[in-house]
Amino acid sequence: MAKQNKSNKTPKSDTRNVVSTEASGSVDFEDQLASIWDENKKLITYGILGIFLIFAVYNIGKFIVARGEFAIQEGYTAAETSEEKNEWAESESGHPLSGFAFKQLADEAYKAGDFEKAAELYANAAKSAKSAIKDAANLGLAMCHLQDGETDEAREIFEKLAEDEASTNQLEAMYQLANLAKTDGDFAQAREYVERIQQNASQETFYWIQKAIILQNELPPEEEAAAENTAG
Repeated sequence: MAKQNKSNKTPKSDTRNVVSTEASGSVDFEDQLASIWDENKKLITYGILGIFLIFAVYNIGKFIVARGEFAIQEGYTAAETSEEKNEWAESESGHPLSGFAFKQLADEAYKAGDFEKAAELYANAAKSAKSAIKDAANLGLAMCHLQDGETDEAREIFEKLAEDEASTNQLEAMYQLANLAKTDGDFAQAREYVERIQQNASQETFYWIQKAIILQNELPPEEEAAAENTAG
């Protein structure tokens, strides 16, 4: 029987010194990371510390602001008398809540008939308050001028409020301007403001529309008014 030729045997796989492609890539990547770290470890460390520092400062700032707001609210609540509230409002002048306090004090002075004091308080309120409270303070200031016979100063404020579409007192300002125009005998101007009020009809504006209609009925007929102007 013939012997098998050794050269015909299928050689076994030689796995010596063989590394898979994935393992090789992983080793290379780890080496790259290690190299980047060695070259930039100070920069990376400082960057991480900087992020944590910014985060800490931001949150500490929010905490301080929150504590400050809480302290201001406590101060407002603790001020029970008008004198205490005025003192507190002056100490926190510029803060919206102080504007609200000034507005309350101004309302009290206005009801008491002290229009000079009320005007001062309304002016302070307008400087500190925002949005609706600011509008109400400006309207109150205009009404004080009106009560003191300072119609030019009152008219100037009313006109600003009447032209401000965002003002919560726009229609009331228009009504006051119509009333001033009627008093001055400028009936055409009065009708113009009345018409503008009526163009803003809604459930919320019903009161001032009714007031405008009453004022309109008090005006002389347009033909009569035109004749008077021609004769004048």
